[in-house]
Amino acid sequence: SYLNSKITEAQVADDELICPLPGCRTEITVAQIEGATLGTAIWDKFLQFRMALWQPGGPDGRMVDCPTPECGKFLVEADIDFVKCPMCAREFCTRCGMKVHEGISCEAFKAWHGENAQADDNFEELMAQQKWRRCPRCNAPSERASGCNFMQCRSAVCRKHTFWCYICGKELPKDDHYTHYPRGPYEDECNTPEAERVHKEGPQEEPSNGVVPQGGAGAA
Repeated sequence: SYLNSKITEAQVADDELICPLPGCRTEITVAQIEGATLGTAIWDKFLQFRMALWQPGGPDGRMVDCPTPECGKFLVEADIDFVKCPMCAREFCTRCGMKVHEGISCEAFKAWHGENAQADDNFEELMAQQKWRRCPRCNAPSERASGCNFMQCRSAVCRKHTFWCYICGKELPKDDHYTHYPRGPYEDECNTPEAERVHKEGPQEEPSNGVVPQGGAGAA
């Protein structure tokens, strides 16, 4: 129907929901829409889209979009810069939608964020090239510093309490130091089926420099 089509396409403003007869500009009222669609998904969509269009009538407030996907909008004071979303509790800047950056302009923070994002991308590329792994519990980057594939994470989070396999990437009990490897922990083979592995390819050959990135793990 005409109403279904207009509402489904989010055309719910006062000047969009009008009589479909040629030359007629009579507004279809909310009461009429409610009478025709109440209790249906179309009525729920109408309310959702109409709410998204709503703006405060005075200068005392404004609507902001929470940057969390599919979260929603909410009303804030007109001169406020940083808020916490009442639905998902995310804190963000109402001007640019990024993280709170008190004392720094939105433009400067965006530039800083872009530079650091590029640095993160470069590090991820380096990890892929060197075939470094991440601890499955704290996500700290790690390099196998010796020939053993049974890892003990030495990050500030795990503090040597987390053990994991460098081949499959899964966390292991300490007692699995040898039983997890059918030919021993110094061979690049473990009991985890290929389809269940966090890391789909075998680790690199033993590095010659024995370097472990800061906060990472080492062979147990």
